[in-house]
Amino acid sequence: MDRHLSLLVHTTRAGRPTPATIGNITTDDVQDWIRLQETGEKDPATGRWIRRPAAQKSIANRHGLLWCIVQAAIEADPPPRTKNCCASSRLP
Repeated sequence: MDRHLSLLVHTTRAGRPTPATIGNITTDDVQDWIRLQETGEKDPATGRWIRRPAAQKSIANRHGLLWCIVQAAIEADPPPRTKNCCASSRLP
C-alpha cells in the first residue's frame, strides 16, 4: 500500500503540494489521487510509463482502504478529524 498511498498529496489553498496526513487531506486531494491512478503517469523525457493506469477495481479497493483509515481516525479519541474526505469521491 505504500506504493499507492504515497501518491496521495495535499494541495494547500495557495496551490503548493505538501505531504498528506490524516488531518489535512481533503476531498479534492482524494479525487486528484483517484484521477492519477486512473490516468497513470508517463516519463516526459522518454514517453515510457512510470506508473501504468490502474484497473477500476484496483482503484476502488485502494479507495476502500483509505476510507477505512480515515473513518478510524474519525472514531479515535480524540478524533484528528470530523469528516470522512473519501465519502463523496467519484470512482471510475
